[in-house]
Amino acid sequence: MWQIKEKNNSNPLLEQIHIQGDTLSLRVFPNLGASVQELSVGGQAVIDGIRPDEKGLREYRETYRSSVLFPFPNRILDGTYEFADQVYELDCNEIANGNAIHGLVYDKAFTVIAREARGQKAVLGLKYAPEEPLEGFPFRFELEIWYTLEEPGKFSMEFLVRNTDSRPFPFGLGWHPYFKATDLKQSVLSFPSKDFFPCNERYIPQDRVTSDLKESFAVEEEVFDDAFSLHEARCSLRDSAYRMEMDFATGNGAYLQVYTPGHRKNIAIEPMTCVANAFNNNEGLLVLKGGESFEWVITMLIGKSNA
Repeated sequence: MWQIKEKNNSNPLLEQIHIQGDTLSLRVFPNLGASVQELSVGGQAVIDGIRPDEKGLREYRETYRSSVLFPFPNRILDGTYEFADQVYELDCNEIANGNAIHGLVYDKAFTVIAREARGQKAVLGLKYAPEEPLEGFPFRFELEIWYTLEEPGKFSMEFLVRNTDSRPFPFGLGWHPYFKATDLKQSVLSFPSKDFFPCNERYIPQDRVTSDLKESFAVEEEVFDDAFSLHEARCSLRDSAYRMEMDFATGNGAYLQVYTPGHRKNIAIEPMTCVANAFNNNEGLLVLKGGESFEWVITMLIGKSNA
């Protein structure tokens, strides 16, 4: 029923693991932050990933398509934060705005630790544990990501963060998928927003206000690059070609970033455990003590719209 294949590339960053079932197809790039660059159901693309070539690699570096965001999603103002009375400096990889953006693992090589297919389920496990301290985040940790496919239309990502240090560290998690849009104008997005976080010109939250967004609405001409806190950790998207429902409960509060690119061919719907600049504003910030672990699961149900 399941086929799990490796596909090499002249550029190791673009090597793939392809899992193919009766209806579900998943492509993961282990050396590109263990990112998902294809998720489809019945031949219909749900996640809009990159092509496995140099153009696709440049696009990934510009858009962070489907990247895993750790130890922080979104931005850290000036790449600077203070924790336990010590100041840390991150690389400001968002040069235009002078911020650190989207964490430190989006371009790291993950090791495959498990691949298994049995019955209705296929599982792929990957792990990253830096051998040397990372710039601006000199804490020892392990990050495991477990991808599970279950026919006919269930996909889940389990994140397991272990603090292998003797001291605590601050962190947040996020995922940055772009969902294919057949006609974004007609697509219906739904999530139970609670608060909205207005940003300044550098995309750093300055305040929080009660959201007046309807729970379910057609995207139409709306332009988003916004973060919301949610009453419940769930969202959905109904495209003319497919439907998607996502659950991402954290036990700590739920946050969602929504972004509409100018070309309107896809929409980024990003579950997060905290908002931008959480290392400084503490909104959703998590702290993991030495020797402890944190687990977070994102579950998606997908299917064709006519199914």
